[in-house]
Amino acid sequence: MIAHRTVNTVNDESLAALLDAEQTVLILTRCANRPCDSYLQDIERQMADGELEGTNVAKIVLDEAGAEQFKRDNPWLATMHHLPFTLLYSGGRKVDAFATSSGDYLLERMAHAYDARARIAYAA
Repeated sequence: MIAHRTVNTVNDESLAALLDAEQTVLILTRCANRPCDSYLQDIERQMADGELEGTNVAKIVLDEAGAEQFKRDNPWLATMHHLPFTLLYSGGRKVDAFATSSGDYLLERMAHAYDARARIAYAA
């Protein structure tokens, strides 16, 4: 199996199918944002190295067309000041959310979030 090497861009139309997967990393970004670009490069390196195998990884660009419904569905975005921001989903349910620009930190959070006991604690 060849590891995916790029982070796909999703929009309001393609997002639902992605989030229903067993493990999904959704990265919230903006155009021309240096920390976001650096984070995405770090993640693409991890993808090429096979570190994110079995995980869907995508980004949604908040200041481009196609993210309007996502922004309406998540009004907390209006108060968010730090990007990139990462959301982890499992089976359509958000299991973690955090700001980071480190691919290694993403791996740590994924290890915790996709542990069944951690998901129960987050939902409480």
